[in-house]
Amino acid sequence: MQTTTSVSSSSSTNNAQETSPFIPSKTWQGAKPGYYFGTSSQGTGYYLDRISNTTTVEEKKKVRRSVKIDESNNEMRIYKSPTTSLLEQAERNAVGSTVMELTPKGIQSASQALEKLFHRNALLRAQHVDDPQQYMESELALHDQLEALSAIAANVQLYQHIVEGSNNNTNNSTVLVDTLTQLLGHENDDIAAMVVSIYLEWLDPTLISSQDDVELKSAMATLASKVLMESWETVASDLGRFQNTDIITIQDTMLKGIENSLSLMENLLDLDLMIPGGIVKKNDDSNLSAAAFMVRETKILSWLVEQVEKEGVTIDFQGRCLELLASLAQREDVHTIIPDWSKLPKYSIVSEKNLDPPMKKQKQQSTTLDAIECMLQVIGRFRKIQPENESHTDLLENACIALSSCITFSKTNLAIFLEGQGVELVVRCLKERVHSGVSALKLLDFVGDDDIYKRGCERLVAAGGLKFLFPLFLGTRIPKPAPSYGTSTKVKREWLNTIETQTIRIFYSLSQHLDETSSDDAKTRFIAKFAQDETKCDRLVELLLHYDERCRKAEYNFYRSDVEDVVDDEETIQLGALDAKLKGGGDLFHRLGVLAAYLAVHSKRCHERIMEQLKLHQSGISLVKMAVEEFLSLLQEGSSNRAILNSYLAKI
Repeated sequence: MQTTTSVSSSSSTNNAQETSPFIPSKTWQGAKPGYYFGTSSQGTGYYLDRISNTTTVEEKKKVRRSVKIDESNNEMRIYKSPTTSLLEQAERNAVGSTVMELTPKGIQSASQALEKLFHRNALLRAQHVDDPQQYMESELALHDQLEALSAIAANVQLYQHIVEGSNNNTNNSTVLVDTLTQLLGHENDDIAAMVVSIYLEWLDPTLISSQDDVELKSAMATLASKVLMESWETVASDLGRFQNTDIITIQDTMLKGIENSLSLMENLLDLDLMIPGGIVKKNDDSNLSAAAFMVRETKILSWLVEQVEKEGVTIDFQGRCLELLASLAQREDVHTIIPDWSKLPKYSIVSEKNLDPPMKKQKQQSTTLDAIECMLQVIGRFRKIQPENESHTDLLENACIALSSCITFSKTNLAIFLEGQGVELVVRCLKERVHSGVSALKLLDFVGDDDIYKRGCERLVAAGGLKFLFPLFLGTRIPKPAPSYGTSTKVKREWLNTIETQTIRIFYSLSQHLDETSSDDAKTRFIAKFAQDETKCDRLVELLLHYDERCRKAEYNFYRSDVEDVVDDEETIQLGALDAKLKGGGDLFHRLGVLAAYLAVHSKRCHERIMEQLKLHQSGISLVKMAVEEFLSLLQEGSSNRAILNSYLAKI
């Protein structure tokens, strides 16, 4: 453990006196014979253990304890050394036993023992602030008791009793989770890290994903809610003390504490999606997701961004942090709470006390973090080169996903993205035909009613993006994926499908926002690309027919699945069929239909070519009208797009 630890020695008293009485050391460097590690008036380091140096080897032998599960009795016990005296065992059991039966009664007993150990340790720490030896044994016992609690995850049927024991209104309440919450703030980092490890074991989404036990899911939801609402703030703050200035120098225990904290965060986010209604208690009118609660109550966003920007951090750890950033960014209510990701408060700010005026000014100028710029910098690393390995690929992909969500759900973030030359960066990636070009395509999908989305589309045309998008639309000049992406037929098909889908969505956005008032004659330049080269209109009709067939087939297969024999509600069946149709290709069919109508209305040449190709495939303009009408039926009343689409139907 990282806490103050006494190390006995077989050296004689005379030898101990010849050595230094204090060896400075900021961190535990392993056992040193004749010394114990602690903090006193001289500072943190190794102090000469004068008591242990005057005892014999036999007198100093300590009991070695290990936690094992007694399979025959299905209980957890501590096996002690044969040399342990009955008196010593009695004294330990009086403080709190680590014998734990995996039964409701066993949980209650373990909880009571943990609470006693916690209070005893707190009392000893208060009485012997400058003498860690006095409370070391109680701390080891506390750690052992915590370690035993992890085994509860082996019997998920006990979760109901954990939840009941955490309810202060329940008779004979064990208040187990309440005690664990307090221990998260323990002065010993190892104790706090152990609590996080216990929560991680208990809140494993796989424990309920394969079971249909309603009571179990309810108990898991209650437990997850309690941990999130009462413990998350401390877990997030503990990340700072688990971490030194240089992450490479952190001890293994603390590294594990950080990783477990991040994994716990991931589990809570997953459970929030799996459990109907989420895991956030509805104490007010808000309906927050777990992600929104996390960013509202803590500076976890800032901490994650700091790790991505920090020098010396491994690519794998940066990728891990960006993955969690992407998970948070994909929840829309997160951006309601923090709409501007360019001005995040720093996770920890150095006090201004005793700082010189120049240092104060520099500090005041750097009290915020720019997450948008941070993600642009990550993407910029790969604007000309391919990711070297899977870790680099994941880093790039997560940065693009997180940034795409930021600019989709927040107009403020989109404005910052445009000001930071984000569009130009994506165009540069497309020009080089590398992996980042395809990953960043989603950043050009400007869908929204506000003027900022129109500015984004105009910026795309002005930056020369059409020069690289149209070849992708035609299926030529395809960027090469990173070697780590894979070379199988399935992977190649997914790569091409991503390019096709994103290109269609971008062209749809351009058709919605580019008009006569657009700067740099953007509308004319966009339509001219289709009018000047007939193959582009031909490709449009080809894709329109292809996705019409796909969505019809998806709808047909849905009804063939005998869903009507399982579900009696006609409205539910209709919604299910619509969902299957949209996922099967209906969404892209609608967007292609709107794009075809846009071109037919604004260009006579495009209109003629589209009609010609439709007739060639034994179809007609009615296919385009059907796509637009279906899309209209899905739009909300009052949407600005409804008037535009109705005008298209009237003109074609």
